[in-house]
Amino acid sequence: MDFTPPPYRILVVDDQEQICKMIKMVLEGMGYRIDTALNGTDAMALFQKETFHLVITDLNMPEMDGASLTFSIKEQVPGIPVFIMTGNADESVKEIPADTVFRKPFNMNAFKSEVAKHLPASKEIPV
Repeated sequence: MDFTPPPYRILVVDDQEQICKMIKMVLEGMGYRIDTALNGTDAMALFQKETFHLVITDLNMPEMDGASLTFSIKEQVPGIPVFIMTGNADESVKEIPADTVFRKPFNMNAFKSEVAKHLPASKEIPV
């Protein structure tokens, strides 16, 4: 009997619901399990209840922005990869401990490659 490990779980956070839906559709098509949140506060609540292997967050959001979310996540789980998406990256984004920064609009193939690089299919999935 073959054992297939469960897919990686990714948390996608953006205050624009259509962006969450688009990224969810693309990443589910790659075999990942996706949860979404529309702000950093809801994302943090989900992150504290569930196990995620990657977080992809918008930078500018109401309630808790992507920078605060990234710092909180990295404080709790230092090794988890976090990607930041932003439409107006400036020098201050370099101060955030994100693994990758994507400037909107971004190339979806480059985005998918970066996700796959951080969550390779052959790697044992931590739970």
